[in-house]
Parts: sequence; structure tokens; C-alpha cells
Amino acid sequence: MLRITKNDALIGINITPLKMNISQPKADFEMRQKPARVIIKSEPLQIKIDQSQAFNEAGLKDNAAFSEDMVARSKQAAAEGLSRIVS
Repeated sequence: MLRITKNDALIGINITPLKMNISQPKADFEMRQKPARVIIKSEPLQIKIDQSQAFNEAGLKDNAAFSEDMVARSKQAAAEGLSRIVS
């Protein structure tokens, strides 16, 4: 009679669950930015108020208006003088 017996093989390997410990230092972050430049160009406001007509009517004439007035008076006086001479 033939008898076969078997025994389970025990290799003797102990397995432990895998543990991962990964540590990484915090990243150094440095940001450099030039400050913003704003260039605003504007011309100064110029206001020109012409009051020459008002001054002329008030008798405070500027040189140009006074000269024109004197030319007109002189022409009138010359015309009157010629009229007297002719008559």
C-alpha cells in the first residue's frame, strides 16, 4: 500500500504592510515686481477773456483802438477842412 502524506510548506516570510513617509520641506517662493509707473502729461488750462470792447466803450482804449479812433477823427477833420476850403 502506498501512502502519500503532505505537509504544508512554511517558508517563514513575515510581511508587514507598506508604510511610506515622504517629507518635503516647504518651497521657497520669492516674487519681485517693479512698482508701476504712471506718467500723466497735461497742459495747463489757459483762459483768455477779451474785454477790449468793454474797455473801448468805457473810454479805456488800447493802443490799436485808440489809433483807429484817431485816424477816423483825423480823416473827418481833413474832410471838414477841405469842405470849408472849397466852399
